[in-house]
Amino acid sequence: MWVDQPGYLSSPFLVDRSADASEQVTARFAAGHHEVLASIGGAWRRVADGRVDANRQWFVAGSPLQVAIGFSESDVVAGAVQVSPPLLFHPEELSIDRPSSAVPLSDAQAHIALRRRLIAAQKRRRDTFQFCSICRTYLPPEAYVGSQPCRGCNAQYFGLMID
Repeated sequence: MWVDQPGYLSSPFLVDRSADASEQVTARFAAGHHEVLASIGGAWRRVADGRVDANRQWFVAGSPLQVAIGFSESDVVAGAVQVSPPLLFHPEELSIDRPSSAVPLSDAQAHIALRRRLIAAQKRRRDTFQFCSICRTYLPPEAYVGSQPCRGCNAQYFGLMID
C-alpha cells in the first residue's frame, strides 16, 4: 500500500504531522482529559489555520483522515473529512462534509454529544472507501483516479505517476 498518498498523515495541510494535538483538543472541554479521550478518542492532528474555515481551529483524526472537529471560542462542530487529491498545479485540499450542529463548550457533557456526531461522520466517511482491485487495500476515494486501481498500484505495477 502506498501510504504517502492523499488523506494520510503526510498531508500538507497539517501543522505538524508527527505531533499529537490531543492535549489541545481535550483542554477545550469542561470535562477531564481522560473522560474526553474516552469519548472522542485521541491522535488528533491540528490543521493549518485558514485551510478549512478561518473562524474555527480544526483538528483531524484517522489514517487515512476520517473525522474533523472545529472549535470556535464558544462551541465545537464535527464532520467527515473530504480530501481532494492533488492534481497538476493544484495541491491537495481539505474540506469538511456536512459539519454537525454546534455543541456549546460550556456544557459539561459536550464531549458526549460530540461523540455521537463523530461516530456519524466517521460512518459517512468510511462508506466512501473501497477496495483496490490489485492490492485489496481498503482506501478512501482520493486514493483513486477514475475507478481502479489505486494510485499506489498504478505507480508500482503500471509505472503511472498520477498527480
